[in-house]
Amino acid sequence: MILSVIVPVYNVEKFLPRCLDSLLRQGLELGEWEVICVNDGSPDNCADILAEYEVKHPGIFKVITQKNQGLSASRNAAMKVAQGEYIAFVDSDDYLIDGAYAYIASHFLENHPDMIGFSSTPVWSDGKTIVDPDAQPDGVIISDPANPYAYTPDMLPYVWMKWYKRDFLMTHQIFFPLVICEDVLFDIEVFRHRPHTIVVSSNIYRYEQSNATSIMRLTDKEKLTRHLVDLLENIYILCDFLQSGPPEMVPFARHGIDNYLSAYYTKMLKARFTRVEWKAWRGRLYKMPVHTISFKGNVLARLIILMKNLSGYSFAFYFMMECFREDFYATILFPHLFRTVSQWKNVRKKEK
Repeated sequence: MILSVIVPVYNVEKFLPRCLDSLLRQGLELGEWEVICVNDGSPDNCADILAEYEVKHPGIFKVITQKNQGLSASRNAAMKVAQGEYIAFVDSDDYLIDGAYAYIASHFLENHPDMIGFSSTPVWSDGKTIVDPDAQPDGVIISDPANPYAYTPDMLPYVWMKWYKRDFLMTHQIFFPLVICEDVLFDIEVFRHRPHTIVVSSNIYRYEQSNATSIMRLTDKEKLTRHLVDLLENIYILCDFLQSGPPEMVPFARHGIDNYLSAYYTKMLKARFTRVEWKAWRGRLYKMPVHTISFKGNVLARLIILMKNLSGYSFAFYFMMECFREDFYATILFPHLFRTVSQWKNVRKKEK
């Protein structure tokens, strides 16, 4: 068996059929792959949807049902029973373009790499499949073939943008830590063991941005506070790795720290903290051994940095930013820019 696709499922009934249907269009033959779906105690209709697909496609879909334990625990449960030579992770509100996995399998497995990385595109589709007739899985290797054991900046720290060789993960006992934003820590462990890696230019994954139930859109103050604790722990781990890990991994560690700091401040904005709470959580970061954050011109990030550098008494600025936090950026600005860029690209194609 070539591939095991792991799909954690929780509260995504609106998006789940699109995800599973896209997997059925990957072009792999029966017996070459399996899809392991983990129903993580989903409170909606996901259990019925999964049962339907398991009955209709018994040679492909396998369902694990467990009490709600979170994304990491769901992935770990599926990894323990996976049978494929490679493991791929797909979030249940995302999807892939047609024929993508068959293309990866037929073009890039000749030397049996330990990890294959590819590209993704964010979409704001509210559960609909965006018609993209020009989307093709075609791609070439873009990493350095002369140094396949080195980390490359093209390898982003998101597990749904990769295939991992199962034997490599099991040999080194690499599983997901039971925290949020677990992808970076998972990949840090992978890279510690110098995997034979290739990165390809194929843009095959579509990352949904409009799922209101996503952990990224969470606004519950109690849960956000627990997330902040996890993020602090993650930052400490990466700071230690930055100081003691191999030099070639410095860019990856810094990128991970940037991601965690961004998530930290974003969750602070969503939590609607009082002035005292905000000062306390903000003050915890001043004990960190590393204070780097780089966003290459992102306007929101620049505002976040400004908030970080203000004194602890500048609560008015925090309150102003909190008012514009998720709703404006997620539902107005980003979708508008995405549509504008997409329309511009289509016009350019017609002109050519």
